[in-house]
Amino acid sequence: YALTLADEFPASVPGVCLIDTGVPYRDRTELISLPKTIRRTMVPARYFPDLLYLPHRLVAANFHRSSRGEESVVDYFFHDSPYDQELTRTDRNAYDTTRRIISYSFEDTDRLVDDVSRWAGDWSQLLRNVSNKLPVHFIHGSENTMFSAAKITEFVASQEEARLINIEGSGQLAVFEHPDRLANALVELANGTRLK
Repeated sequence: YALTLADEFPASVPGVCLIDTGVPYRDRTELISLPKTIRRTMVPARYFPDLLYLPHRLVAANFHRSSRGEESVVDYFFHDSPYDQELTRTDRNAYDTTRRIISYSFEDTDRLVDDVSRWAGDWSQLLRNVSNKLPVHFIHGSENTMFSAAKITEFVASQEEARLINIEGSGQLAVFEHPDRLANALVELANGTRLK
């Protein structure tokens, strides 16, 4: 959504900040190489999204059914992300943040499936269009297993106005652990400056 807005109204957007999003999966090989639980969602999201509506509704019902159901869904959410899973098990703030993200996502499971399907799609051309017109900043934890930091680095190297803020030793919850990185990136984009 952010990239589409920037693509259609570049004069009104100083730049784009993509948080824990990475770059698009280019082909089936990249999707198949994902960790098992992530692959289980992303492959059908690209090729057979209709298959995802029922299981997402069932998981949402389990999440809302009881505190035990909530805990099992939160723990499974980062099943293939050891850094973040350990964080949610040992840090109450990380657990509560994850629970709020999941709770918001499950307010409308059909919308969630639609959004995941966009994420799993090939939006390479859209990203190129925007990065050719505007600065694009990625804020990304080095331990993020859903999107590879190496792939972002590869893309950034090919684009003059693209930049990666790689937070070492953090996963998908990196921005919640280091909100200052996000604030600085947004200031930089809004001012059109390069912070050191």
